[in-house]
This record gives sequence, C-alpha cells and structure tokens, in this order.
Amino acid sequence: MYKLAHIIVCIGVFAVGEFCQAQKLMVLADVKEQQTKPPIPYAHIIFMETQYGTGSNDKGRFLLEVDSVLVNENVRISCIGNQSRVLPSHELSNQVIYFKESIGEATRYWGGG
Repeated sequence: MYKLAHIIVCIGVFAVGEFCQAQKLMVLADVKEQQTKPPIPYAHIIFMETQYGTGSNDKGRFLLEVDSVLVNENVRISCIGNQSRVLPSHELSNQVIYFKESIGEATRYWGGG
C-alpha cells in the first residue's frame, strides 16, 4: 500500500511540474512606421538580458511564444532606420507597435548631413 501511494504522489508531482512549465503566452503583434503606417519587415524582437526572441516577417507581423517566467520582462524591438522601443512583453499581444523614423541616426552613421 505504501509503495502504491508513493508512486501516485510521484506521478502527481511530475504532472503538476509539467503543467507549470507548460504555461506560455502567445504574443501576436504588428510593427509599423508611425507616420505613414506601412509595415516594418524584419524587425528584431528580443527579451532584454537574454538571447531569446524573434523577428517580424515581410508584412511586419511577429509571433512570440513567451514562457511564464518572462511574461513581465521587457522586450526590445528594433529595426534599422527607426528608434528602438522597449515594452513589457505582456503589453504586446494583439497590438500594433509604431516606430518613429530616426533619420539623424542613419545620416550620422553613413557620414551624411
């Protein structure tokens, strides 16, 4: 009887552990330019202090699977020619993230104006 109870407890602990690890948030969002509203393709979306992230597709849309431990962490969204944005990951779902163009940064980098 003791052995059966021990096996049931072990299975229960394992099942609860698997359930806790399986908690994920799916974040689907769009990245667009603020002024004229075209999509921004190939933006980088990455959790700060990690190497975990994704990129937007050619239509400016991205899907990010967020583990429960990262739900409240900040995400940096960046793309060439635009100012980077830092937002909490739980605020991204079903949103459109707008970027301001940063012409001054590109001009300074390339040695113009």
